[in-house]
Amino acid sequence: MPRIWLRVHGEISAAGGEVIIFLITPSGRSYEQLTGNQLVLVSLEGLAYTGSLKPSSEKGIHALVYKTHPKVNCVIHTPQEMASLMSLIGNNIAISDDWRELLGETIPTSQYGLPGTKALMKQVGRVLKDYATPAVLMANHGALCFGSSPQAFPTSFFPRGGGANNHLGKER
Repeated sequence: MPRIWLRVHGEISAAGGEVIIFLITPSGRSYEQLTGNQLVLVSLEGLAYTGSLKPSSEKGIHALVYKTHPKVNCVIHTPQEMASLMSLIGNNIAISDDWRELLGETIPTSQYGLPGTKALMKQVGRVLKDYATPAVLMANHGALCFGSSPQAFPTSFFPRGGGANNHLGKER
């Protein structure tokens, strides 16, 4: 039986211009009590960071998105219930006409890799190179959404009551 990794929160990162560093949420911190000075500055090459707080274990996935899509300035990994359930299907999700302008024809699903590992980065990297889409489902692990700004995120597709409800069982 496949494992599903549900967490209370995902993580978010932001960068600007020619990305060589990015800010990401720290590991193990409650979002309700998180302050701006607790965001962790991470180097795109080598994933080095400064300060006493550890960056999210998913920093490598965020760096991979910035490297693969140079126009991206924001990345969010969200283990929302609907995104996590859709990722269990294990197939690409066909997108209805209502959502195609935002998402393209398909939301691809990467193969499984343990959270925070090079195996997960490898699987997500394959999908990022093959699809021009602002969202990727990570098998058993939720959604990875990215864009030029937080307003460009396709996260409205995944919450309960969003467009994803119309797509369960409609894999491509």
